[in-house]
Amino acid sequence: MIVTSQGNFQEKLQEFTQKKLQMITDIIFYVEEVIGIVEQESKSQYLNGIYKDLAENLGLKVAEIFFEHYKGLQITFPLKFYSKEYLMNEICREHANGKDYRELSRKYGYSERWIRSIINNAKRS
Repeated sequence: MIVTSQGNFQEKLQEFTQKKLQMITDIIFYVEEVIGIVEQESKSQYLNGIYKDLAENLGLKVAEIFFEHYKGLQITFPLKFYSKEYLMNEICREHANGKDYRELSRKYGYSERWIRSIINNAKRS
């Protein structure tokens, strides 16, 4: 490559330097991420009970947050994700839009009998 002016050479050198710095920065971030994952995995093996499970499935930071906010409490998680009120509204809306009892039963994990009673109670109201 023939460089015709000092300014052109300086620009090329600066561009080259910036690209190299960006590559080095990317490598450092990648290494820090890998080290963080390894540290998280190694730390999670020493956690107690549910905290270990949380760290392995959701991350060490989530386990730490649960520990800080809920330590010492006994927590029970409901089997159903949505509230009964929400389900009643959605079931009635979807039934009005043409979904039958079987489809709604499969979608929401309730018996057809329960779905039918929800819809019938809503019609009476």
